[in-house]
Amino acid sequence: MEYGEDRLFADIAAEKTLAAEKRGRRIIVEVKSFLGRSFIQDLEKAVGQYLIYRDILEETDLDFTIYMGFTRGVWKSNFQRKLAQMIIQRHRLKLLIIDSQKEEVEQWIE
Repeated sequence: MEYGEDRLFADIAAEKTLAAEKRGRRIIVEVKSFLGRSFIQDLEKAVGQYLIYRDILEETDLDFTIYMGFTRGVWKSNFQRKLAQMIIQRHRLKLLIIDSQKEEVEQWIE
């Protein structure tokens, strides 16, 4: 993804960025592991990246919708916290809950 003179590259070491289609819509999925020492620090980084990517997609009129993806375990253990729920709602995050063993999307949250 490029924007102006700067280039943004998804962190694909432990994370992945996927492009796909959902019912005819083109989507980008930023898959996050949330394996750091602090969930809050991981969340800060993940949400920051998500918002930057979303803003660039909107500014450049690219026909993609961005989603943040992570496993069901991460969803259950961390995203049920009030702080995480507030951030999801306030920033209108689009999420994919992924079954890591089947490598399938379990749930779309929009």
